[in-house]
Amino acid sequence: MERSMGILSFTMTVTVGNTWGSIYLGVVFAAIFFGITSVQSYNYYLRYPQDWRVYKISVGALWILDIVHLALSTHIGYHYLIIDFGNLLAFTTVVWSQKAQITVHVLIIMIVQSLYALRVWKLGAGYNERLVPLVVTLSVLAVSVVGIILSVLAWRNKSFLTIYQISWAIDTSFAMSTASDIAIAVAMIYYLLKSRTSFASTNSKLASLIQYSIGAGVATSACSLSALIAYLVMPDNLIFLAIEFSLTKLYVNSLLAM
Repeated sequence: MERSMGILSFTMTVTVGNTWGSIYLGVVFAAIFFGITSVQSYNYYLRYPQDWRVYKISVGALWILDIVHLALSTHIGYHYLIIDFGNLLAFTTVVWSQKAQITVHVLIIMIVQSLYALRVWKLGAGYNERLVPLVVTLSVLAVSVVGIILSVLAWRNKSFLTIYQISWAIDTSFAMSTASDIAIAVAMIYYLLKSRTSFASTNSKLASLIQYSIGAGVATSACSLSALIAYLVMPDNLIFLAIEFSLTKLYVNSLLAM
């Protein structure tokens, strides 16, 4: 199958493995991560009933959005793996649930990163610092703007064969999400290191929080970067889409772990 962009043309290699296989694996891993999210959410409400209301509402909202994201991912899998299985021409159209899934994906990332930015602001306020929180906030705002643009363009795109027309938005979204995750992790580690005291017990708890911050930053940024690399190297298949299914879950998991 050939695709042309002006004077540039190339061959699209479509196989069962990198199309239906990618979607199948994406749905499987999304379901596994949702199970982890559900356990984490239950433990959160069980252990922290007096936590700040904003966090309690956010955790509930993210869990509901995670359910919606999994339902949409499952519908995508059912549409291409069952209804249109074996029909390569099915990829000439993008099913509605794929477009809706991208919208939910963007919304979840916006909420999670906004909560992290809020935490950085609270940590910075204790040291009367504004520059680091401002940088983190601007990075989150940039990710949100690009995500909204990507969501709008995704709804307008009708075929996987024309996805290259919005490739700049996909590339920018993954790249900026990676950069923002790193900025958030570095900011939180910076403030946690500044919070060290002469008490061993306090420092031990801070060390655990630093480990969680590093783990969360590495997990989400590595997944975003993997999706970006997969799309840049293999734009003609859906491997990047399988990674994106899991990326949304990782954001929720990382926040609940913190």
